[in-house]
Amino acid sequence: AAKKPAPTAAPPAPKPQPAITVSTGGIAKGFLSTKRLKGASTLVDTVDNRLLMAEGDKIFVDLTTPAKTGDRFDIYSIGDKVTQPATGKALGYLITERGTATLTGVDGNVGTATIDAANSEIERGARLLPHRSLPHEIALKKASADLSGEIVAAAENKLILSRYDIVYVDLGASDGLRVGNLLYLSRSRKATELAKRLNHPFHLPDILLGSAVVVATQPHTATALILKVADPVYLQDKVFTTTK
Repeated sequence: AAKKPAPTAAPPAPKPQPAITVSTGGIAKGFLSTKRLKGASTLVDTVDNRLLMAEGDKIFVDLTTPAKTGDRFDIYSIGDKVTQPATGKALGYLITERGTATLTGVDGNVGTATIDAANSEIERGARLLPHRSLPHEIALKKASADLSGEIVAAAENKLILSRYDIVYVDLGASDGLRVGNLLYLSRSRKATELAKRLNHPFHLPDILLGSAVVVATQPHTATALILKVADPVYLQDKVFTTTK
């Protein structure tokens, strides 16, 4: 009887490739969507008539959502409104993180809290949202769709942007953008005056300015950290993803 052929050995499974990670330093905060702002609580008072509050001070908070003793909050001051340049639609607000606080008691919709840490002076009217820890390292992920948008704002109201600056774009999770996606930064290239004399329709390729990584997303906006630049970057410069 003919011998059965020896079974072919299965090829060894490919070794998993380590994820490429980017250090962010946990600096993704600085922008707040209009929807989240509506849900933010408000610091309404302290125990005396002082104007400014700091670490260790007791504060009273008008709570907008159910909370319990021990809950931690981030404290923000609200800055300029950010709009989508083409439509004028409100996207959110620039914010400055002032510190953190922990609830020590709740009476109806009024919470008593202690300021745990203060980066700068805190005033009545500051807004509070549940504390969120941001990752200090993010794994790069391939984009699942080709998306395009633009830079609508930058941290600290910067106008000229470079490496390691934080920017905010008008693309978000609802568009398919994910934390870890790379954004390429570009700008439309203008034809020279001599070329315009030809009166011949043409479109020049965009100027590639650099790249950024998405470090946080909201439904219609995202926060990105600029990683590389070949030229200065400005508000309203383009951003895009690629699946290639």
